[in-house]
Amino acid sequence: MSPLCLFVATLAAIPDMVAPADTRADRGDVPGSPHITGPTSPIHRFYNDDVEISFWHGPGAMTFDFAKNDVWDRRYLAANKRPITLDDVHRVCFGDEQAVAHLRNPNGPHGSDLGLPNAPHALYLAYDFPCPKPVGQLILRCSELDAQPTWRAGPAGADTLAVHATAGGAKAGVWAFLHRTRNLFVVRGEYAGLTAPLEIQLYRHRDTTPEHTSVAGLAHFGGDTGYDYSRDRDNGPLPDPTAGADGRCFWIRQRFAADPTFPHGFESVLMGRLTGMPYDTKAADGVAGAGVKATIHPLTDETRNDVVGWLKELRLAAERVNDSPGGALATATIRAPAPQFTLYLAVVTTRDAADPLAAARRLLAEAADKGEQAALGDSLSATRAQLHDWRLSRVMHYNATSCTWADATPWHGDYHFNEGWYTDTIVSGGSDELEQRLRMFEEMLPALRRNAREVYGCRGLAFSLVHYPIRAERVVYSNVVWEWGLENTALMLQPFWQTFEYTWDRDFLRRRAYPMMREGARFYADYVKRGDDGFRHVVPTVSQEHWGFTPQYRLNRDSVGALSFIRYHLQASVQAAEILGVDAAERAQWAAIADRLARYPTLDTPAGPVFCDVRDAPEILEYNITANLVMSLWTEGIGLDSPADQLALARRSYAAIPLKERSPRPGYLRQIELNLGLLEQPYLSPQGRVLSWPGRIHLYAGVPAGVALTDHFERLRAVGGFEVSAAHAGTEVQRLRIRSLAGHLCRVKSPWPAGDVEVVEWPSRKPVPHRAEGDTLTFPTRPGTTYALLAGPERAEARRRSETAEKLLGRWVFTGRGGGSGPTAKLVGPAALRDGLALNGEAAYARVERQAAFDFAAGESFAIEIEFRVPAGLPPTIVPLVCSMAERQYCLTLHDGRASLYLSSPNGAVWCRVLGETSLTDGRWHTLRAVRDAAAGELRMTVDGRLEGTAADLTTGDFASTAPLTIGAYLWGEHTRY
Repeated sequence: MSPLCLFVATLAAIPDMVAPADTRADRGDVPGSPHITGPTSPIHRFYNDDVEISFWHGPGAMTFDFAKNDVWDRRYLAANKRPITLDDVHRVCFGDEQAVAHLRNPNGPHGSDLGLPNAPHALYLAYDFPCPKPVGQLILRCSELDAQPTWRAGPAGADTLAVHATAGGAKAGVWAFLHRTRNLFVVRGEYAGLTAPLEIQLYRHRDTTPEHTSVAGLAHFGGDTGYDYSRDRDNGPLPDPTAGADGRCFWIRQRFAADPTFPHGFESVLMGRLTGMPYDTKAADGVAGAGVKATIHPLTDETRNDVVGWLKELRLAAERVNDSPGGALATATIRAPAPQFTLYLAVVTTRDAADPLAAARRLLAEAADKGEQAALGDSLSATRAQLHDWRLSRVMHYNATSCTWADATPWHGDYHFNEGWYTDTIVSGGSDELEQRLRMFEEMLPALRRNAREVYGCRGLAFSLVHYPIRAERVVYSNVVWEWGLENTALMLQPFWQTFEYTWDRDFLRRRAYPMMREGARFYADYVKRGDDGFRHVVPTVSQEHWGFTPQYRLNRDSVGALSFIRYHLQASVQAAEILGVDAAERAQWAAIADRLARYPTLDTPAGPVFCDVRDAPEILEYNITANLVMSLWTEGIGLDSPADQLALARRSYAAIPLKERSPRPGYLRQIELNLGLLEQPYLSPQGRVLSWPGRIHLYAGVPAGVALTDHFERLRAVGGFEVSAAHAGTEVQRLRIRSLAGHLCRVKSPWPAGDVEVVEWPSRKPVPHRAEGDTLTFPTRPGTTYALLAGPERAEARRRSETAEKLLGRWVFTGRGGGSGPTAKLVGPAALRDGLALNGEAAYARVERQAAFDFAAGESFAIEIEFRVPAGLPPTIVPLVCSMAERQYCLTLHDGRASLYLSSPNGAVWCRVLGETSLTDGRWHTLRAVRDAAAGELRMTVDGRLEGTAADLTTGDFASTAPLTIGAYLWGEHTRY
């Protein structure tokens, strides 16, 4: 049987303290998943931008835990309570010490703590909703595999989940994939040597969030200090889940109470249907202990205080799920001794269809009727536009570490807005991935304006700290302390500006980015106040995750986070308004405010002055983020191209932070080290490869000087609308291509000595005038044009070979009359000659016997061109066109319907490929040309005369054809696909 492919975005593993009890330590590596060790992590995670599935295995059960982005308990009982305002905070901070002590609580006070009995906040101390909820479990059970089976992964490719188990004479094999644009999960099973039945179960436990208490409150803060939310009229447990079966389909469903988002109620359905074997179905409600339980490592008195709060929440959530008094269980039983089956599963909610049960039934009937290969092919053939549209039709993914199996998640699984940093995503060309976030912010605009007006007394818009996928006329108030980090609004609007900066899409700027940015700028223009010193100050503000509110605002003035982000946002808004030619008076005001914002606060130390996180801070703290260096992490305030004195001050400030662990460093620390030029080891994030420190492109800024490295990248974005492709070999950058999207002047920090660089249009090699000023190269560009910066051996070789003519080595024309030239091509297998060489996808292909003319030297260029047509419909995943498997392999193929040129050494130690973008499975004739340009160190590919893509050629050695050249086959005729 053919393995099925799995498309998965691998996510961080659940912490090692909680896992299903069946899970065993000896699992090996599953290709396509991260390398995970330890006994309590899921083997694999599936994700299609809506459904998330965690896969586990253990004795007797393979377990899949399902979650879906829109399955939430959406109750928000503070919706109508008045917010805590600037006047309230001022009254408390300038009042008695006991009241302000509540505002210093980093977990956030209750409104009643401040003398405001009808105020919200302290969400994490209150009820456990809003909160994402699990959909249920899929469990594959067989009693003959209970006794310590041997587990192994594979054989599987990077896209494939394949797991096998053996115990005595019983064997099990499972292959699975999750559809990329439908909530359809397909599991193919092969079991042998069984005498006992195989049970396929769907289970949902009874919701375990108890009345009157809060997991979050108990776990985070210990004891019985949790909020007694029985006072809230709409509080109560969820309805019990129910199960059903009709002989062919079996399902579980969970209903939720009506809420403002779904006024008629909400429900989720997980439904299954089998093909391939006869089976019986049954359903039961109120079944206790049927699901796979979580293993919980007990806390001791010695370790209790060392475990962070959110891990305690996971522990309590797991305990409650294990103790659930009952649940819904739907079972399909296969009694045949050697079952081979395909299981189709659908996850449908009220958001997808008015009648989720009927919709799930229709989806499964269609999938079962067409078969698993059709479902797989439909998933593989999804276009970029279809994937984009699918993502936008879903709810934004949530921060839910345990959402697939527990009833409560840390911080309610909220959208944490104050920790967002998306520059790497945008540099990677992944602006589409932020679209859900940007649209949600746009939809929140009325509530954001109301928040600015009611809480701060300002125009414009102001963000809070978090949000949920719920309908709300106000923003959600969760923590009255951290909501007053005044940088929040600029931080959350940053992706709007950066998306424009890196794409230079003026229409996006005019229609979407600037309207939001302008509202943020108006808020800041109202909020900051001129001081007696002539500077603009930010009072009050809270340094993120430091100090809290203090009496008389002693540590609530001019935090680095607020100053740097407000300056960044105002300057960006000025630039945006200038580009669009609008709001001249306001942009002049914003520019003046940005120019006169207070300077970053400093603290004297024996090593010299260093930045502190907030004015008058008594010491430098380390907690979650380096709050004193926000300007070197998020806002491009101080970095590689800053004046030497500023850069030295920032570096000294970084050295002064009492970091508990310098290695391995969290990502935000590595990013600061990158921006300040402090890296000691390569950091190959997207910005580590292409860093746009304002207005200048730095290549491989994440590679310390003198470090040997082999790396290449394609089409990373740079500020100003540039796409950059480059390669690094040894200790040098050896290839650089820049495509201009907007026609701006390009400025690059040259990775080569002055005078050793030639700039040409590519691939025409037309010279481009440029100038060198110090280590900066500057040259004009035209929209849509690619430029090569040639230096060293590449420049010399390009000059030497610029006049070299192509030499035709062989041509074969397959028609009904035969024909061709060059070495003889032999037909192998039942191929036919009609209007071309017709291959049946089984064993037919053409073979060109080895000739000396095909021995390409290490520095020799070659090109392969083929005219072909793939019949419309579903092609295999890989369609070999022209291949040579030899000392150095080269293959021209279709991969998921798109052209691919692949070069490799036999063991795969050195490989590279260029991928096309155009789908070529439309049933038409196409001309595909692939070039290995040794002089340029580049692979290129054109389809019907249009450039499809380029990639760095990192291969070494010759390409001797020690095997026949094959047409329509892969690996000497084996594994023929088409």
